[in-house]
Amino acid sequence: MNRILIGVVVLFCTACASAEPPTVAPVRELPMITIDGGRFVADGKEFKIWGFNQGRGLNLSDYHLRKSVDQLEFLGANVLRLHAIDWTFWGESDAKGNAVSSGLRPCGTDRTNTRELVNVDKFHRLMDALREKGIYVAITLTVCQNFVPGDVSVLETTEPDAQAWSQAVAELNAMDDGSQIHVFKVLPVFDERSLALRKEWAANLLNLRNPTTGLTLAQDPQLALLNVVNEGSSWSTFFRNNHMAHMPEYFLDKVKARWNGYLKDKYNGDEPLAAAWAQEGKKGLLDGESLGSGTVRLLPLDPVSLPKEEVEEKGFPGFSDARRTDYIRFLWEMDAEHQRTMREHFAAHGWTRPSSYCDTVGIDGTTGQWWMDSDLMPYVEDHPYDEANIDIFHWGWIRLYKYPGATFLVPRGGADRPHWASEIREGSGWLSWTRIPFPLFIAAYYSLQGRDGATWHVWSMDREHYLNETTMADDLSWCHCNWDTPWLYVYRAAGRLFRSCEIKPLPAGHEALARFADWDCQDANFQNERVVRIHGENRAILTVSTDHFRAVTSPYPQKKEFSDLAVDITSRTINTVIVEKISDRLYEVTAVGKAGDMKQGENIMFKPMTSVAGTVTFKNGTIASIEHVDHTGVVYETVEGDGSAMRFVPGVRLYRVHLR
Repeated sequence: MNRILIGVVVLFCTACASAEPPTVAPVRELPMITIDGGRFVADGKEFKIWGFNQGRGLNLSDYHLRKSVDQLEFLGANVLRLHAIDWTFWGESDAKGNAVSSGLRPCGTDRTNTRELVNVDKFHRLMDALREKGIYVAITLTVCQNFVPGDVSVLETTEPDAQAWSQAVAELNAMDDGSQIHVFKVLPVFDERSLALRKEWAANLLNLRNPTTGLTLAQDPQLALLNVVNEGSSWSTFFRNNHMAHMPEYFLDKVKARWNGYLKDKYNGDEPLAAAWAQEGKKGLLDGESLGSGTVRLLPLDPVSLPKEEVEEKGFPGFSDARRTDYIRFLWEMDAEHQRTMREHFAAHGWTRPSSYCDTVGIDGTTGQWWMDSDLMPYVEDHPYDEANIDIFHWGWIRLYKYPGATFLVPRGGADRPHWASEIREGSGWLSWTRIPFPLFIAAYYSLQGRDGATWHVWSMDREHYLNETTMADDLSWCHCNWDTPWLYVYRAAGRLFRSCEIKPLPAGHEALARFADWDCQDANFQNERVVRIHGENRAILTVSTDHFRAVTSPYPQKKEFSDLAVDITSRTINTVIVEKISDRLYEVTAVGKAGDMKQGENIMFKPMTSVAGTVTFKNGTIASIEHVDHTGVVYETVEGDGSAMRFVPGVRLYRVHLR
């Protein structure tokens, strides 16, 4: 028996020794993104963000996930902002009460708490798929989440307090107009139990250990950027918008108490406060208000002293400047204190990179200056939803600071730190044919302004969309970038231009920077050796010429001469042509015509659909062959060259040209 056993063991071991070891693909390592000299930097080189916001994605099949990330790689996306990772209001579909979680948090109307993590394996699968393609992620802790009464156990307090908190949360969840989303975003700033829940969620997230890399998410360079709140702040909740009207008294009383405490610390009594707030023709300290009794009101919801017209005007001009300034400063300091708390909490769980609090939707010209002057905004995160305004009525316009929040950068001459448009799409999300050349305008103007990135809204990864992708083009909204096929070609080419850094930022103080910063800039004309914008009939709207790129966007037939080629456009439509020199013998030509009508306020339209007509003539050689490439990178046709001129073909939008 012993002899047989030994023989088996020897034979087994001999077989093991002679077999080839299994091949394991090495894990791709991404260099950490840091900030140096006011720029994002990776591996010692400037890093320009060009990506998308993610919509869902954890529930895709392996096949559809691979298809999605392969296309992201081809399009040149390098950052995916995980916009749905915290969703508890909605699940995999927008149906109310949908119980199929689209992120890492449980959803559905019958859940007893929001504290446990779900879909962890699917999250690691997504991260691995993106990492293979060299794609980083950015995460915002709070985008669209709520609490439920069962979450009360996260913090032990008195029974009456626990019951009051649970009841207040139930009241918020009973609302049916979506306003509670904004209230839930700001609760952790002043409510201890909500803060404990946010910190627990952050700790659970940052301590997720990826089985492929062995790293926690906090340690993993793939998580490039981390911020706390999407489009929300105390300022936007209690001053800019009327979200206070939806806040249960349990929570509102906490803010009132902190407001009165803030004033008491600053003024130490009613008389100094009344004197400081006195202003002729304006309201200061009102009758019945007193620090002693803690009855100084919050500004927007004051039905006794605030006339209806003042409620509707967000500046509340009926109150003295000093009262308004104190109030705004108080709101900002609550947010700043919260950000310091969260920053320390992130660090305690291994996070070593910069983090921010919120984007510019939660900021105005005043609070923006305070954020910039503090140590709490290492980079500017903007949600501009700019407009190129290049329709027939606005040839000379550009709009790059649409949201009031970004206006704090204007008197500063722009950002002295990375400036990233973490959500961007044309015209507040309502799209017309002008969306097609829009990425080229963004690449050019953002480069001139020295901005550091854009993540477009949205790369839809809904399972249902991929299962029904053949019909997606029938009803595309502004948040379906990946099915806006004509637009994707320009997105790819413009992104390659932007990431090349070949359009250099204008020097500080350049007169054009002030013009571009005007919210309603009607003179976007500009000319230097790389970028020319001249509006008017029979002139190109935008021309770009750099070391490796030549681009023309024109509504009229044009012939543009460059050092190594000529673009001769003969079609009388909106034409966008971008040529990239890959090498002396290889060029890529992107040519997209009109796709849609001029109507705003509708979903994406593909009718009429036109193609660019004309030629590209190469001056340094004759054409050997031309590959026709689709929006996923597939070469579906190769044709022989004939001379040095390439003629545009109807329906073809990406050409790969090989010269002899």
